[in-house]
Amino acid sequence: MIYPAIETLIKTHFISPEQIRDERKKELDELAIWMGDQIREHKQLECIVICTHNSRRSHLGQLMLALAADYYKIDGLTAYSGGTEATAFNHRMVNVLKDLGFGIHTTKDGNNPVYDLQWGNESNQQLKNIFSKIYSHEVNPQNNFLAILVCDSADQNCPVVLGASKRIALPYQDPKDFDDTADEKEAYTNKIYEMGNEFFYLVSKTPSRS
Repeated sequence: MIYPAIETLIKTHFISPEQIRDERKKELDELAIWMGDQIREHKQLECIVICTHNSRRSHLGQLMLALAADYYKIDGLTAYSGGTEATAFNHRMVNVLKDLGFGIHTTKDGNNPVYDLQWGNESNQQLKNIFSKIYSHEVNPQNNFLAILVCDSADQNCPVVLGASKRIALPYQDPKDFDDTADEKEAYTNKIYEMGNEFFYLVSKTPSRS
């Protein structure tokens, strides 16, 4: 079962399609059709969410894709994340996700900590060994994956994502812009709401292989 706090978060903030711009909705609708075709043809679809440092938006996108796939029971959809360089999963994003009810456990400390993330009690309701890495790291798929670029910098620096079957840019403003300000927590929380809402919309429109 999904944790009650996450169930409430989904119903309150992640299922609000009226808040998505029409232009973005069109992009998401078109991508959902392609994703559904891939799942029906290949029985699976691996996605890597990419931003420059693999520190905030790409990790969030991976989590939202995995959570939405579980919520809508889309079998075969698997989410990963990476960057054009490795840094660390930013502690600000980690802390706000914890505050919202996600179970986050540090399995390795250091400059680039490793985490397990959970949103429910079942073994498939978690992401394990989450850390910052380049998108081509060995833990990620190397071929036939969907690349979703969620920052302008990664979009500009990766005109070609090697191994990707499809590459699409869905940029979001970086909550880092509000670090160490009075608006920091609100900015991170709103980014979770925004990306959660759009990724849930995307997955809800993706036909399952059945």
